[in-house]
Amino acid sequence: MKKIFFAGDMRSPFIKGDSELLKEDHDVFIFDAVFLKPTQAPLYLFKCFQQVLNIRNSDLVWIWFADIPALPIMIISKLFHKPTVVNVGGFEVSGIPEINYGNQLKPIRGWISRWIIRNASAVIIPSPIYEEKIKNLIPTANVYMIPNFIDTSMCDTQLPQKEDIVVTAVCSKFAYDYKGIPMFQRVSNMIPYKSIILEHLPREEYINTLKRAKVYCQL
Repeated sequence: MKKIFFAGDMRSPFIKGDSELLKEDHDVFIFDAVFLKPTQAPLYLFKCFQQVLNIRNSDLVWIWFADIPALPIMIISKLFHKPTVVNVGGFEVSGIPEINYGNQLKPIRGWISRWIIRNASAVIIPSPIYEEKIKNLIPTANVYMIPNFIDTSMCDTQLPQKEDIVVTAVCSKFAYDYKGIPMFQRVSNMIPYKSIILEHLPREEYINTLKRAKVYCQL
């Protein structure tokens, strides 16, 4: 059993799910690595440095997303020579000007993402396209692919009656534009369906909404 310092935005069901999986075999300390506004950054930094002993006493530091909230955790980990695992999503390694998407469009934030990836002991990605993006930015990155999967256990029991609902999911308000949420809302208003945007719901509520909906849009 290893002692793992696990840092990530715990509002996200898939991040929380990873922490629960690790808890099955390891001693996991969870740090909610998120701040929503620049004005909250000083308090977030203070909370990070309160974790110095927890990081020092861990066998491994696991961080979700190679973005600004991960930077102080990564620095502290390096000071104590702790191995680090970083999960990378598309935003950190992308730069798509047509939809203003990706850290690599932003000089400082893009450099932070690249520095975190370069200094991680291992970088976990969900698909080959991420590896291509990372290798173009940081050829020396130590990349491992663990594909996403679909949990079909919700289909083991009888499904409820479908309702006239169309749903989509989004991580937070800042992603609305590049995920096309305004267009989704305009189009869904043209049909006699109730539209629902799933954002940071408890897992059971999330699953129950998907079960009821006739249409799911992956944007």
